[in-house]
Amino acid sequence: MAALVISIVAVVLSISAFVLAIFSYLDGKRIKQEIVGPLDVAVKVRWDKPTTEGKLSCEVSATFNRVSEIKLTVGTEERTVDQLAKADYRKLEFPVVKEGTKYKLTYTDPVENRRHSGTGIVRYEDSDYI
Repeated sequence: MAALVISIVAVVLSISAFVLAIFSYLDGKRIKQEIVGPLDVAVKVRWDKPTTEGKLSCEVSATFNRVSEIKLTVGTEERTVDQLAKADYRKLEFPVVKEGTKYKLTYTDPVENRRHSGTGIVRYEDSDYI
């Protein structure tokens, strides 16, 4: 009788440990996705100083993974890039805008086919990650 009780307790404890291990794995996966996931597809936007010709250029680069369908909008001006490989960049030019002007960046993560978007503020000789 004692052996039967010990066996039942052992089965219940092993099932409980298995369930806790599954929940721990899923929770860890969710936390990693929330923290690391957005950084996996970050796009960096670095603004230069305006030129004397009235142009403001920026460098758009794929930081961690390739991205596609990149669209950068500053005011009414819009520039697009078809795709960027990991660590690749493109220079884009806009008419000069004041420092502090908001811009919008949208792009697609082609691996998960997920659309990302975010806003930033034009700061000369500074960068944003979106």
